Amino acid sequence: ARDVDGGDLTLDMFYQGLKMDEPIWIAPKILGDHYIVFVANDGTDIVKDSISIHVKDTTGTFLDSRDQQEYQWIKIGQQIWMAENLAFLPSVSPPDLQSDTTILCYIYDYYGNSTEEAIKTENYRIYGSLYNLEAAKVSCPVDWHLPSDDEWKILELFLGMSESEIDKTLPRTSGEVGRKLKSSYGWHNEGNGDNSSGFNALPAGRKNSWNLNNYDSFSNLTTQTEFWTSTEYEDHYGARSRTLQSDFVGVQRDGGNIAGFSVRCLKNE
Repeated sequence: ARDVDGGDLTLDMFYQGLKMDEPIWIAPKILGDHYIVFVANDGTDIVKDSISIHVKDTTGTFLDSRDQQEYQWIKIGQQIWMAENLAFLPSVSPPDLQSDTTILCYIYDYYGNSTEEAIKTENYRIYGSLYNLEAAKVSCPVDWHLPSDDEWKILELFLGMSESEIDKTLPRTSGEVGRKLKSSYGWHNEGNGDNSSGFNALPAGRKNSWNLNNYDSFSNLTTQTEFWTSTEYEDHYGARSRTLQSDFVGVQRDGGNIAGFSVRCLKNE
């Protein structure tokens, strides 16, 4: 290398106090503190500069103290999301029981009221629980919460959704955010995502609501999943929701009332 006057210039790098013969790359998975010093020497003057890098966990697990259920989490942007559906099940109801004031939880295709039986089903193991809105509001573990519509928007913008689409209520396709959120397996008719976000959304279906003819049943397993938000649905009864579908690469911003949807909790700041 040459300095500005054309003289010889040596450049050295020290990582954690040791001289490095080759440049290094601090990968996000190398957790902890990294201290790098750069030294330039033209034979007369020595100039030093340094940089300190702290790498935090970007994924991990935590334990829900209420039922000892272990969950994966993923950091996406500056947010920390559960990387699997909430499965907390203090009680279980058949699908023909619904309310806009009572806390109700469901398990897909389970029509009884025994929690012990419900948690033994394959749908519970794979997809977790389905919650009416009142249950969704209070079911997240300590230090976690039901995300708002705006907090979902932060996630969507980070993953590439455009500002011009973010407030729309109809299906939004910019950035193909749905493809990035969906799991890479389990979706009907080659509708899998690439799960590049790590969110790993599975097609958990829904418990139908009163405004459908088959309100006392379940639908859309393997083809759709819907997540509650905590934000009131303007001019409608209920709350905002997010929908992912097997035949769609975007994210639908809609709303629900007394249906049973999945829940993804967000870590408190």
